[in-house]
Amino acid sequence: GTRTRILEAAALARAVVTTPIGAEGIDVGGDAFVREDAVGLAEAVRQLLDNPALARESGRRLRDRCASRYSEDRVAVELVREVGRFITSRKEVSA
Repeated sequence: GTRTRILEAAALARAVVTTPIGAEGIDVGGDAFVREDAVGLAEAVRQLLDNPALARESGRRLRDRCASRYSEDRVAVELVREVGRFITSRKEVSA
């Protein structure tokens, strides 16, 4: 899906401009430019084009944020925890 493109851009330390729907489910915090409409998206793109240092810094912050939140180790730990919760809840329903 398109949401993985945010993670791909983050891995490359690239600034991201997206909509709230485009970033849904991904914790981008303030490190991506999330805008509601076409005018806001265009303004964010223009801001990044006019300020390459801002684009680099935004991309670096987004990379660091995503690396800490979506690393294989962290995702695996969270998956195991959630599967454990699911199994526990199923046992309680069955009892």
